[in-house]
Amino acid sequence: MRSEDDDHVKTVIILLLLLLLSKFSNINSKIITVGNYPDDGEYVGTVPANSRLNIPALLYNDGPQGFRDDANPGTTTAFPSGLNIAATWDKEMAGLWGEKMGKEFFDKGANVMLGPGLNVARVPKNGRNFEYMSGEVR
Repeated sequence: MRSEDDDHVKTVIILLLLLLLSKFSNINSKIITVGNYPDDGEYVGTVPANSRLNIPALLYNDGPQGFRDDANPGTTTAFPSGLNIAATWDKEMAGLWGEKMGKEFFDKGANVMLGPGLNVARVPKNGRNFEYMSGEVR
C-alpha cells in the first residue's frame, strides 16, 4: 500500500533529476563568458537569460572606479576609489558616490557591477587595496 509520503518522496526525486538534467544541459552550452567584451563589445562577462525560469541575463561590467568601456573611450565617469571615499568618513558622500556609479552602470545596461568592494586590508602589498573601502572601526 502506497502512502502520501512515498508519493511526495518520488515527486521530490523527479524534480531533483529534472533540475540536474537542466544543469547538465547548461554545461554543454555557453553559460558564462568572461574577458574584455567577449560577445557584444559592451560587458566583461555575461550569463544568458533562462526564459524557462524567467531569469534575465546577467550583464557584468568592471568598475571599482566606474564603468569599463574600452569600446567608447571618454564616455565613463572616473569616480574616486573606494579607499578615497572611505577616508572621508562622510556617509552622505559615500551614498551619493554609490548612487551615481550605480546609475551610470544601469544607464549603460549592466545589471551586475564588479566592484567596488569592502576589504580589511590585511596584506598591505596587495596591489588592489586602493579599490576597497577598508579599515576596522570599533
